[in-house]
Amino acid sequence: MSKLNEALKLAFERGYKVSYDGGFYSPRGDELKPQVKCTGYYYWTISKHSRSKGRNYSFFIHRLQAYQKFGDKMFETGIQVRHINGNSKDNSWYNIEIGSISENMMDKSPEVRKIIAKKAAKVLRKLSDDDVLSIRFAYRNRMMTLTKLAEYYNVSKSTISYIVNNRTYKF
Repeated sequence: MSKLNEALKLAFERGYKVSYDGGFYSPRGDELKPQVKCTGYYYWTISKHSRSKGRNYSFFIHRLQAYQKFGDKMFETGIQVRHINGNSKDNSWYNIEIGSISENMMDKSPEVRKIIAKKAAKVLRKLSDDDVLSIRFAYRNRMMTLTKLAEYYNVSKSTISYIVNNRTYKF
């Protein structure tokens, strides 16, 4: 079992709960104010042993709500916890579902999906921004053909075509 899932189950066993409206509560029933990760999700940290200063575990509040609602089904392969309205801070019962990666992505606004896609594409790029500028310059100034550029940069001719026609590598 992963550390995240171990922490989640430990928190549940100790009595941490998320209410129907998304509030987060201690085992004694006190409302807690969880921290926010840079990703925009609320989280809480507990120690592995209740009375020690040992290892600490963090868990996401939305995942605790999903565990309360769906149990171990949320740990199945390919399943993600979803925020139906796209708001990562809304951990209410009716906003939390489980589903596939694509269902989770479709819960996000079109603007957010576009930003995520651009970041992912940039990571997968084989050519640097300088390479792209050099390709465009060489092609526009008739220094090299598409075929020669493709050979030189070790990419397909269609990739070079997309670059020189501004269909990819836009900045």
